[in-house]
Amino acid sequence: MNSTQNSQSPKMTLTTAVRIGFAGGFLFTISIMFFVTVSMLFTGYRIVKTDITLDALAVVQDPTQLNAVDDTDTDVDVDLPTKAPKAPVELTDTDHRLGPSNAPVTIVEYSDLECPFCKSFHPIMEAVVEQYNGKVSWVYRHFPLKGSHPNAVLRAQGAECVAEVAGNDAFWAYLSDLFEQDSHDTADALQDLAAEHDVDTVAFRECLDSEKYIELVDSQFEDGLRVGVSGTPTSILIAPDGQQITFSGAVPINGMMKLIDSVLEE
Repeated sequence: MNSTQNSQSPKMTLTTAVRIGFAGGFLFTISIMFFVTVSMLFTGYRIVKTDITLDALAVVQDPTQLNAVDDTDTDVDVDLPTKAPKAPVELTDTDHRLGPSNAPVTIVEYSDLECPFCKSFHPIMEAVVEQYNGKVSWVYRHFPLKGSHPNAVLRAQGAECVAEVAGNDAFWAYLSDLFEQDSHDTADALQDLAAEHDVDTVAFRECLDSEKYIELVDSQFEDGLRVGVSGTPTSILIAPDGQQITFSGAVPINGMMKLIDSVLEE
C-alpha cells in the first residue's frame, strides 16, 4: 500500500507540475499580449496626436493657408505681433513705390522674389493699396535669401532692369508676374517675361547682362539687416505721426486692416 502510493506520487507531482507550467505559460502569454496591445494602442494614439500636430503646423507653414481669411468676414480678429525696428527705415526718392508719396501710411516691405511667403503676401499688399485708395503707399525693397533662394538675386536684377527700361508701373506689373508664374530662373526666361510687358528686350538684356544692379540689391539687403530684418517678408509700417512698426510674414488682409486702421485712428 505504502509502496504503491510512493510509486504514484512522482507521477502526480509531475502531472501537476506540467499543468501548473502550462497554465503559467498561458497566463504569461496572455499578459504579454495584453501589454503589447495596450502599448500599441498607446503608441498609435501618440502617433495620431503627432500627425495632427504636424498637419496643423503644415497648414500654418503653407503660404496659401496663411491668407485663407475671408476678406469680407469682419468677425475674424487677427492679432499681429509687432515691434519697433532695430533702426529707423529711411525712404529715398529712388524707392519703388505703389501709391501716392504723400499717403499718411507707408509700408516698406523687404522681400525675396523666390520666397513663397512673399508670393502669398504680394497680392494682399496690392489689395491693401487699392482698398485704402490713397491712404497707404507701398515701398518694395529687395532682401534675397541667397542660401535658400539661389535665383532671387537674378530675379531682383530683372525687376530693376524693367524699371530702368520701362518705368515704375512696369516694375510693379513685372513683380506680380514673377511671383504668379514663379518659373523664371534664367536670363532668357526673364527676358521673355519682360517681352510680355512690352519692354524693349534688347535694352533689358543689356541691362541684365551688365549686372549693374547687383550693388543696389546688395545695398538694400544690407539696409534690411540694419533695420532688423532676418527673414522675408518683413515689413515696416510708417504711421502718420512717424512711428515705425515692424511685422513679419504673409499677414492676412484682416490683420493688415486692423493694424492700418489703428494708426489712422490715432
